[in-house]
Amino acid sequence: RGLVASNLGTACLQKGDRAGAAAALEELKQVIRSRHCKEKFREKARRIIAYQQICLDVLNGKRGRLKELEQDYENTKSPFHKLSVGRFLEKVRRSKKLAV
Repeated sequence: RGLVASNLGTACLQKGDRAGAAAALEELKQVIRSRHCKEKFREKARRIIAYQQICLDVLNGKRGRLKELEQDYENTKSPFHKLSVGRFLEKVRRSKKLAV
């Protein structure tokens, strides 16, 4: 259930579906609150939640937390995650240019 919510959240974020991403993020939060959730998954899910919340904030027009995205981009070893982070970095940078 947690992996499905995580993957659904990622897909919604990539599509720009804010409502779907928010719903998937809430589902993932419910999963980690469950007493049945294993601690190893809970730790991983907390990082996923933090990242997805930053991305959702970007979609909602919040321009902060650029440093966190840049750090994530530099530190990830996953090419797919790097691509995802790169897309959101570009969205933040583009929105900053439009705001100037």
